[in-house]
Amino acid sequence: MQPIDVTRREKLALLIKEAGSQAALSETIGKAPAQISQWLNASVHSRTGKPRVMSTAIAREIEAKTGWLDGCTSPEA
Repeated sequence: MQPIDVTRREKLALLIKEAGSQAALSETIGKAPAQISQWLNASVHSRTGKPRVMSTAIAREIEAKTGWLDGCTSPEA
């Protein structure tokens, strides 16, 4: 079983594909495109040196707005 951060990145990529673009997903979930990019690429946080990850609270928020992420089965599964 893979770590939840990897699962969330993979499913985030599917949500972007489903939305048509990162900008479209950004509008749907109310998050900045830059923030989505940081999650998708696990960008290193300049202060902590750790990869940026999506919190469980944010994952649930995205699920509420899109219908799925890591708590539900994706439409492509």
